[in-house]
Amino acid sequence: MIVVIFNKPDFEYDVHSLLKEFFPQEDVQMYYSCPPEEVSGRNLACTHHEMTGDGKKEFADADQVYRIDYVGDQITIKWEYQSVFHETWINVDPADRKETKNQLKIVLYKMIEKRYWTQSSMGNSVRYPPDKNRDEMS
Repeated sequence: MIVVIFNKPDFEYDVHSLLKEFFPQEDVQMYYSCPPEEVSGRNLACTHHEMTGDGKKEFADADQVYRIDYVGDQITIKWEYQSVFHETWINVDPADRKETKNQLKIVLYKMIEKRYWTQSSMGNSVRYPPDKNRDEMS
């Protein structure tokens, strides 16, 4: 199972579709750490929604956990796979949804690629600074 936790509802369908493209056999579940009123009444594209309250819910049965946090003009993406932690962030223009979506998908794609390259470095934490995130990850 793959779990994705968003701090607000945005681009869920795109994230879900990308993950299912690479992991068609996996159950991809989407969760929110934002208050319930931020998602109530919205036409959300994902198949599974559940509020996580403070966002600290444990996902013991998840093979991979992604956390996507939108804060102002920055998106932070954290990923955990077999005790390997990756974190990166991108600066975006919230008014340019198309470019924001494309940047988010590129970073997720690169993180999925990293899954196969870091198997020998289990237990290490990898962090990419914002000015190098695309270069370092390629």
